[in-house]
Amino acid sequence: MLDSLAKISPYDLLDEKGQQSLAQVAMRRSYRRNRVIIRQGDDSNTMFVLLEGEMKVYVEDDQGKQLTVRILKPGDSFGEVALIGDFPRTASVVSLTDCVVYAFSRGKYLAFLKAHPEILLALSKTLANMVRDTTEELSSIALSIFRGMDVHDAFEGLVDGIKGVTIGAIILGLAVTLAMVSDKLGASTYIIEATSEFLSAVPYVLPGVLMIICMFVSFSVGSSWGTYAVVFPIALPLAYAISPDPLYVTLAFGAIMGGAVFGDQCSPISDTTILSSLACGSDLMDHVVTQLPIAMAAAGISILIYTATALALTL
Repeated sequence: MLDSLAKISPYDLLDEKGQQSLAQVAMRRSYRRNRVIIRQGDDSNTMFVLLEGEMKVYVEDDQGKQLTVRILKPGDSFGEVALIGDFPRTASVVSLTDCVVYAFSRGKYLAFLKAHPEILLALSKTLANMVRDTTEELSSIALSIFRGMDVHDAFEGLVDGIKGVTIGAIILGLAVTLAMVSDKLGASTYIIEATSEFLSAVPYVLPGVLMIICMFVSFSVGSSWGTYAVVFPIALPLAYAISPDPLYVTLAFGAIMGGAVFGDQCSPISDTTILSSLACGSDLMDHVVTQLPIAMAAAGISILIYTATALALTL
């Protein structure tokens, strides 16, 4: 019954006897899509662990406007404050898909924790991290208001910041997905077979070519990390197939890193470029246009050095 729950931290710390004790306090529940599990303001006496599906944590203002706080995935817990006392729920939770959870009532769960202090310690760390993160966010908002920023502008800035991070996370997530698809399709094997004959004749061009490709990709997507996720799984096996010399592979690695950072620093859609221009009070495109020639010159010199070094290694 609890095999899936026993694999989730911190319950994976339990021995067989501990898992049997957990089975006595856990209640398995299933919810259909769009079912409200917790409603903001309700009394709290139950903590939940999500096993299957996705859920949304949100808060609601007096006018009924919702703000999404978090998307819950399998393994996430929610309603932990119910373990501390009879506090009203601070947010609502709704199922985005059909979901399965384990529910723990306060009395039985606290008795379980007394018998298994290792779980109590792990949960304490989780709650401490939640409090720390909330404190940091509130401190930054309070400091902005203290310095004269309007309260509305402070919270708008917080929301805008979350949006900016979300876009970057989506780009990185899609890049990782693309890398996984490439791996499943055997893209690196195909490219090695298709290019090995040509590159075996001129192996010294590979680091420079990799840098140029990464410059273009990262400039287009505005993310160095997204570029790493896509290029590394294909390019490094190719470099090793051309020459297993560690220095040659290191050159290819450095070329990928340099090209990806170039695009991240110069792209007008990169968060690095946007934040840099905002910090110095410069127009975004003025910042891009003025640094691009310098970055291009440095990149060109780097490509020449990579090519010359690779040539010396492969002669």
